[in-house]
Amino acid sequence: MPTVDATLPAYDLNDIPGTGFHFLPQSDELSAGQDDELTKLISKTPHGPFFIRGFGNAASLSAQDQTDAVRLGLLRATRLARLLLERGVPASALHVRGDAFGTGAKIANTP
Repeated sequence: MPTVDATLPAYDLNDIPGTGFHFLPQSDELSAGQDDELTKLISKTPHGPFFIRGFGNAASLSAQDQTDAVRLGLLRATRLARLLLERGVPASALHVRGDAFGTGAKIANTP
């Protein structure tokens, strides 16, 4: 049990720039109607780069909850990366990351 003087981790919870994508709760399945957003991203920069961050909606600071959330975030980011690959974006243009805290996923052209 942490003491009263225990220092909590300094998580960066700032909203990051990029195009947001919504997923069904606790899954890597995209919600309906988001194909147009992927099409817009690819039409602007067909060869990337694309920095994809998936988020796992961690509900607590527990190690297990955060581990599970990072895993979900990686699954979500990987799902978006596969969709971009299927649309002809080169694998070398994709940068995938999973985070515990946040909702859905975001794709940006800069890190």
